[in-house]
Amino acid sequence: MAAANRPRARATRSEPSSSNTALIVVLVLSMLANVGLGVMWYLSQEKITNAEGKARQDQAVAAKAKEDRDILDNYYLVMLRQWIGDEKVSDTEVEAMKATHPKAQNITPSWYASLMRTIVGDNSATEKEAQAGFIGPFDLTTFKPPSTLVARIKGLDGQLDALRKQLADRDDQLAKLKRDFDDWKKEYNPQIIETKVRDEQRRSDAKLQEVTKLKDDIIKNLENKVALVAKDVEKMLADQKTAADGELRKVKSDYEEQLASKETELKDLIQKIKSAERVSLDQPRGKIVKVDGAGEQVYINLGSQQRLAPQTTFAVHGPGSPTPKARLEVISIVGPNLALCRVKQLARPEASREGVDSTSESFWVSDPREFWRTRTQILEGDLVYNPAWEPYRQVRVGLAGIFDLDNDGQDDLRTFMQVLQNLGVEVDMYLDPADDFKAKGRLSYQTEFLIVAGAPVGDRPGQATDPRAMGVGKLGESIANQVREAQAKGVEVISLPRFLDRMGYSVSRMPRATPAR
Repeated sequence: MAAANRPRARATRSEPSSSNTALIVVLVLSMLANVGLGVMWYLSQEKITNAEGKARQDQAVAAKAKEDRDILDNYYLVMLRQWIGDEKVSDTEVEAMKATHPKAQNITPSWYASLMRTIVGDNSATEKEAQAGFIGPFDLTTFKPPSTLVARIKGLDGQLDALRKQLADRDDQLAKLKRDFDDWKKEYNPQIIETKVRDEQRRSDAKLQEVTKLKDDIIKNLENKVALVAKDVEKMLADQKTAADGELRKVKSDYEEQLASKETELKDLIQKIKSAERVSLDQPRGKIVKVDGAGEQVYINLGSQQRLAPQTTFAVHGPGSPTPKARLEVISIVGPNLALCRVKQLARPEASREGVDSTSESFWVSDPREFWRTRTQILEGDLVYNPAWEPYRQVRVGLAGIFDLDNDGQDDLRTFMQVLQNLGVEVDMYLDPADDFKAKGRLSYQTEFLIVAGAPVGDRPGQATDPRAMGVGKLGESIANQVREAQAKGVEVISLPRFLDRMGYSVSRMPRATPAR
């Protein structure tokens, strides 16, 4: 029994070994399963994360698409409706369009930009019509176009109807002219009359075949009558042509006479207007209203209301006196009708200036310390003159000659032009010494004075100036041409010294010209 039980005992010891192996296998499989499940869980989590990210992106794209769609609906479609002329666009839609405007600038569709340049204009375009567009620029304040496509099309339709009406009227006129011409041809065409004569001749020939030879005298008489009719017709046509030619000549002559008469009336009218508006050389600009005790400063009744500027000069005359007694320069504008002036020069005593006129420097005393010696008094009520200064309008002049203001042998034309411009004078014409004394600009019927320098000229009012006395050479020829034109247009011709004297300027005190660079 012992021997029999041994094998059984070994068999019993081998069972735990089999159980452990199975357990290990189960554990390994469980671990592998867990690992696989972990990997699968990790991969599924990554897919979920990616799916959620894509979903968010899709939501953002959808939101952006919705926003773009809202902008398209609230801005561009509303604007297009306004362009077209939809009267049903409400104020609410306009307010929504204004609110959407900032966002709409960032997503402007290419089709809209191109359409906008065509409809409302393109500032970068070279053609004026393309710049203005079909309906004009869009107003970003009211968010409304100046017009609409419907209104523009209606306007174009109206223009087209007007053009069609004009075309129909032209066609009616043409048809009437054609009818009139056809009627004239029927009445006056020599070929038709000749045809009638030939027809009558054929009828006469036929009748001659029917009559007997005894009727030859009658037939000849008839032929003579036909010849006379032809001559009468020819004479009638010749008379009508002569009458028509005479009427045409009369109409042409009457027209030329009327045209010449109208031109004469126009010149007379221009001359009258110019005479009424002319700045007179001898017209005072104001008067002295106060003189200080020392007699070196005076007040005049001109000021800011007359647009008077400092450094403006005046010549002082006693009432009714042609001879100036002083020259003034404005130093301060005191009020609307008051200015303070400095006495620049006083006339010498009459005995010491015998034979010297006021255009000469020897006529004047310029040192204020010597004024007391002149015995010349400026009085309240004395008149002040300056033909280059007009309170309420611009004086216009022409310049001809060599303007050597300071007797240094150099032309001071530019300096004198600057002086005039500072006074507000418009220079219509001057002879350019740098270009062979050719005229720059031209005199007009509005020109007040032609100022001539370096040549003899009549200085008394109404005194004629002989262009032949203007000198020789190109300068003399140019001056003479301008004097003739001035006389033709009623422009007063005056010499430079007399003009400066009436302005109250001293030639020796004129500013120096700036040398050309």
